[in-house]
Amino acid sequence: MKLNIGVIIDALITKPDYICGDTNHALVLSDIRTLPAGSNLYSNEIIYFERWEHIENRLKEFPEYLICVGGGALAEQLFKKENICGMIFHHEECTNLFGNIQSILLKYNQLEHKLLEALIESKSTREILNICSEFFQNHIILFDSLLNLVDYSSNYMPDENDLEWKETFETSKISIRIFNEVRRLNLTSKPAPPYASEFVKLRPNFPNRMSCNLYHNSRRIGTLSVSESSKPLSAYQTKVLDHISSVVFSTFAKRYASLFDSMEALRTMFVGMLSGVDTDQHNVASTLKLVNWSIKDNYCLITIFIPEIRNDMSKIFYYLYEYENTFPDCVGFNFLDNILLLIHNDTESTMMKCYPKLEKLLESHDAVCGVSVPFCSINQLNSQFLNARLAIQLGKKDERIRFLKDYLDEHFARLIAGATSIIPLCHRAVIQLLEYDRENCTDLLSSLEVYLRQNRSLKSAADELFIHPNTLTYRLRYIKNIVTMDLENSHERLHVLLSCIVLRIIGMT
Repeated sequence: MKLNIGVIIDALITKPDYICGDTNHALVLSDIRTLPAGSNLYSNEIIYFERWEHIENRLKEFPEYLICVGGGALAEQLFKKENICGMIFHHEECTNLFGNIQSILLKYNQLEHKLLEALIESKSTREILNICSEFFQNHIILFDSLLNLVDYSSNYMPDENDLEWKETFETSKISIRIFNEVRRLNLTSKPAPPYASEFVKLRPNFPNRMSCNLYHNSRRIGTLSVSESSKPLSAYQTKVLDHISSVVFSTFAKRYASLFDSMEALRTMFVGMLSGVDTDQHNVASTLKLVNWSIKDNYCLITIFIPEIRNDMSKIFYYLYEYENTFPDCVGFNFLDNILLLIHNDTESTMMKCYPKLEKLLESHDAVCGVSVPFCSINQLNSQFLNARLAIQLGKKDERIRFLKDYLDEHFARLIAGATSIIPLCHRAVIQLLEYDRENCTDLLSSLEVYLRQNRSLKSAADELFIHPNTLTYRLRYIKNIVTMDLENSHERLHVLLSCIVLRIIGMT
């Protein structure tokens, strides 16, 4: 394996007194040799080694890469004048220094050979990542295109109390704290050429990281991330990570093709369904199977409206990741001006556990969301998208999370009112109460509606009306003296309640 001078410097125990030129150049150095006497034919793949007294005033031409022992500031001036890239040591045992650099080159050669062997023998991803971790003597993780955990090295594991690793391990996603910290530096998921690693120096309470995005046909399909768990990371090592990524890429891409592409395939399919694309049911079933979902599973759809996205769509990836990470079995995607979360197997316990996290995110983004009614077929996606948007419209302005189920009675009433003449359908006692309220400036009809909506609970209805339960009891007795209706009969009770709601919605009350 070839190295650059930066990697060699990083691996040396005794650091040079002077560093000259761009030491983080391409990986081209494959060997170290003493400077040949009387020769001006130098290889650009070799770093040459010599004492200052054998260099000074003896050469007319110089190699591109050179290590000099002695010479100090004079040697530095020569390096700058001749545009030499390399290192200068004041006083160093030449034999030891030469041998140390040879050992560094040999170590990386052996590691590369071991990695290639593992790939040829189709070793497990864990074994491959363990070898990769040896290049840096630090923990390394493979994420997919949305930073979901694929696998990790068992070498150089983070401390058991490391909060970021515990979160990643438990959620199978990159730590939100790390994600937000990297996002703060504007380094996450920026388009880049294949194998363009970034060294991320984080704040003191975070481990430094280095990551390389894996691209295929200009689309990011995964990320290799090295975490500073055992030894300090250096920006010099980015070129090594570039090289390792290029070596393992084809193996990982073939091995995890369906995993890398499954989420993207789902997003594309869902956007197509919402856009009116005619989707074959066999293709729908096959695509859902990539993540072990099926057409007739239980689902819930959440539509999130974030005002900021309208002005800066470049932030959509950050938001999409954060919201998708809120629910354990979920696919997030962007449609029109909304982020949509399709939640799979939305049990009540799961949703109740996740809603506080969702509300906190919505508050931080000054956003709102609408929650559809639960449904049992992916083919209802279009209708449930409209339902989730309707929940946003019908919901109270001070609610971040707006559930359509809380407004179904109003929605049904609107549908009925829009389809036929509504007054003749209303219960006659409700019409009579409406006329009494208008003539006497009373509010009996709304009290009756609240009482019925609260399942005839005096306490709950009184609390909602901000009156004493005895006051409500008096109103109900008064209503009974004015009109005739049987609230013990479930069908009549429903008729009365719907009539109250409809008259309120169409503005009659």
